[in-house]
Amino acid sequence: MSIFSSKAEFDLERHLQNVVGRCCEELPEKKKSTLLGRVISDEGNKRYARRHFPFGSGLYIAEKDGNKIYEQHDLSRFPDWKSNKDFPGNEAYPLDSKEHREGVKKIEDLIEKFTANDSNVAKDLKKLLENSEIHYRVLSKWEKPNGSCSFKRAKQKDAKNQIVICICDLNKTGDEVLPEILAHELGHALEFSQRPKGAETKYMDGCETAADILGASLLVNAGVNSKGFSKFMGQDYRDKKTKKLDTKMFYSPDGKYRRTNFILAYKYMYKARKNNSKSLETENRNKITEKKNIVEQIKAHRGLASKKTTADKPQSVSAENSKNFGRVPNYNDGGR
Repeated sequence: MSIFSSKAEFDLERHLQNVVGRCCEELPEKKKSTLLGRVISDEGNKRYARRHFPFGSGLYIAEKDGNKIYEQHDLSRFPDWKSNKDFPGNEAYPLDSKEHREGVKKIEDLIEKFTANDSNVAKDLKKLLENSEIHYRVLSKWEKPNGSCSFKRAKQKDAKNQIVICICDLNKTGDEVLPEILAHELGHALEFSQRPKGAETKYMDGCETAADILGASLLVNAGVNSKGFSKFMGQDYRDKKTKKLDTKMFYSPDGKYRRTNFILAYKYMYKARKNNSKSLETENRNKITEKKNIVEQIKAHRGLASKKTTADKPQSVSAENSKNFGRVPNYNDGGR
């Protein structure tokens, strides 16, 4: 049975652009269009899926040239988060291990930073966390920077979504890769959570680019500047290129494209936030200065310009203030 009876029921490209567009609220339209264009551009999307949708009684799959539609459960079946071994091709550290505790503490510290602002992406993440049970596992066999996100939508109205996020062993890969990896995986969770019920198909790899941009937005708005994971992606691409190996990545654009996703999105969003902050500072500074000038003029008008003011001894007023305000009243004669 088909997941959707027609393309109109779920347009993945429009959905991805809507989700990503919310995190671009401060961007100029041209920069926003550039990032949204990367989500569905041929450069990042053509290798695995090009606007294919399920029709009729089956799932349309075009395997020629690597084009394929993957269902979400094909990519990562939802694991038993309490199990130490229920992760395909990997092994999780025990829940009571030092590696697990340290990894989870670092994750939770970052999530606290990611949600401590009023950006759209932070609001969406807060809402997701409030309506989800989220668990983390540290995988011992991932010796290169990597992460994964498994999402299970709540079946009942009063139930919560289930999320399991896995990260690599930071003792082997280094802490500096965690912010981008975690932000990217949370980007997947955000994107999955905003799909309509039943929209389980994951088109590769526009979703990966969307998660990169969402992740960059989480980092920028949290003031977390990390290039560890994107640096690795670029180096991995260059190493493969030098060795004349295939640079394509399963389910995802190559490392060069992924690195640019992070760097470009971060650059645009950081600059936009900085410019907007400067505008607000200038506006507030002008308001404060204007208010201060008015207060001082009123004090002068009332004969209270000096710190040594006493109730029965009005202070002198400058000629300039006298000219601006006309006759300065004498409070001793009733202000006539």
